[in-house]
Amino acid sequence: MTTEILENLQRAAIEEALKAYPEKAGKDRAKHLGVDLPEGVKGACDSIKSNKQTVPGVMSQRAVHTLEAKALFGDP
Repeated sequence: MTTEILENLQRAAIEEALKAYPEKAGKDRAKHLGVDLPEGVKGACDSIKSNKQTVPGVMSQRAVHTLEAKALFGDP
């Protein structure tokens, strides 16, 4: 498979995944997805935003663990 075909398949997969989100959420999520070439060439993955604060209304990983601990051990 050539890199162009692989890149096109990856872009199509990203577009398909973004269709599952509402328009606004898909726009925000698209910033975190990108296509990178397998040959070690610097590509889209260098410009992806990954260290982003949590979005209000979305439960963070820390909140999930806190609630699990409260469910298991009870409230102190």
